[in-house]
Amino acid sequence: MVIVGAGFAGLAACEAVESSPVDVCVVERHNFNTFQPLLYQMATAGLNPGDIAHPALAAAAVVAGGGPTGVELAGTLAERRRMELETLYRDLDPDAASVVLVERRERLLLGFDERLLAYARSVLEARGVRVRLGETVAEVTPMSVRLASGEVVHASAVVWAAGVGEGELTSAVERPKTHGRLDVGPDLRLVGEDRVFAAGDMAAATAATAAAPATAAANGRGVTLPQLAQPAIQEGRHVGRQIAAMLSGLPTSSFVYKDKGIMATIGRRAAVAELPRGIRLRGTLAWIAWLGLHLVLLLGVRNRAAVLLNWAWRYVSWRRVPKVIAGA
Repeated sequence: MVIVGAGFAGLAACEAVESSPVDVCVVERHNFNTFQPLLYQMATAGLNPGDIAHPALAAAAVVAGGGPTGVELAGTLAERRRMELETLYRDLDPDAASVVLVERRERLLLGFDERLLAYARSVLEARGVRVRLGETVAEVTPMSVRLASGEVVHASAVVWAAGVGEGELTSAVERPKTHGRLDVGPDLRLVGEDRVFAAGDMAAATAATAAAPATAAANGRGVTLPQLAQPAIQEGRHVGRQIAAMLSGLPTSSFVYKDKGIMATIGRRAAVAELPRGIRLRGTLAWIAWLGLHLVLLLGVRNRAAVLLNWAWRYVSWRRVPKVIAGA
């Protein structure tokens, strides 16, 4: 039985033959069903798109980049793969959908202690993630990824988590750059400029740092600071203070980075955290610390309350979330 379209009629037909000895094939351009009677509420911001959409098809995804974002994505995808396939697509073998994490360096999570790296990799592999170190992505096609070694990995989707590229504004600025980021002086003014500052992802900032010994080499002391939230926040505040000083006729001061630690979650009740004073956490305790930090950094009391409620509900109910691919 072939059903063209996963609208009300198509899904109703599926349900009607559920107990009959017939194989059903649903053909649909999207991977979701839309509840159109409430479409106007989404259009007027009364509901989110995921509130009126229900997943209809499955999809798989390769992750490029072994930093915090890549590790977090790979861990979550591996976790969701087994849970979703076993509940939504029972005819599919969860082991047939693999997750591959590719990193060009010989280690994951650059800047973390070696013991935390070993824990993170063991958790990823225990959850079915194939970790490929020392590999780079040479080509991405609609159905596969070709690695620099020549190996071809078949994949229906690719998640690129290998860093932030050079933006249009950065490209337009004709000033010295380091790996696509604008070179800045000690006070974060652009090289050769007196009144232009750069901060965040576009700035190749280096600074003295009060970092823990294990992370000092990766986060400061002559090394370009990573494109993460803490460096960006501290750089932005420093720029604001320097502009205020200049308006008052005072000299500018050098930027000093205060390392508040780094952390990454690998999935449910699994994370790694390296904090100042040599404090290292892993497992459930690091996961709780990760949740707490991100709640504190989230802007707006309402947003914090909503995220906390959603996290608590998902943890208790292990609720699946809508898998909606818009614009496909």
